[in-house]
Amino acid sequence: MTRTTTATDHAGEQYAEQHEYEWVLAAPFRAHLRELIDDGGLPWQAVAVACGIPLRMTHTLLFGRHGRTLPKLPPRIARQLLRVSPRDLRSLDRRPGNPELAAQAAAVLHRRGMSVAEIALLSRSDRATIQDLLQGAAIGWFDARTELLLRAACAQRGERWAEPVDPWRPETDLELRAA
Repeated sequence: MTRTTTATDHAGEQYAEQHEYEWVLAAPFRAHLRELIDDGGLPWQAVAVACGIPLRMTHTLLFGRHGRTLPKLPPRIARQLLRVSPRDLRSLDRRPGNPELAAQAAAVLHRRGMSVAEIALLSRSDRATIQDLLQGAAIGWFDARTELLLRAACAQRGERWAEPVDPWRPETDLELRAA
């Protein structure tokens, strides 16, 4: 539920501002998050990145804080969780990923001291693919699952992306549904 208030900007003009003030119960969304993790076969950090939810919020939703579960959730986080289904996550290995973004993520991990073998293990990929990414070699097919795992590893290490990345590319969704 939202409420509208009137505010004044720095130029003195009034504008309408909407505030979300009612939070939702967290339990059903925690269950959905656990389903995404279990059915998608991904670590919780990768699911958080796929949903566009901060890692800290995801951790608190899953594991609680100070021995207590999170009772309520901001509606924005709930909506972001619901926009991703287990089917979406299962299909990531059949969706095209972005090799440029994956190369950027692999380079960040490599600069932080991870070996090619460690990056390959973390991304569930082979060493040759990671080496090609790091060297800037052309890659014919690159799946969205590997890209997501690399981005999640960077997010876990505090890296921020210059532009938001959405693994649910509309054209890919249409192609999969038509097939």
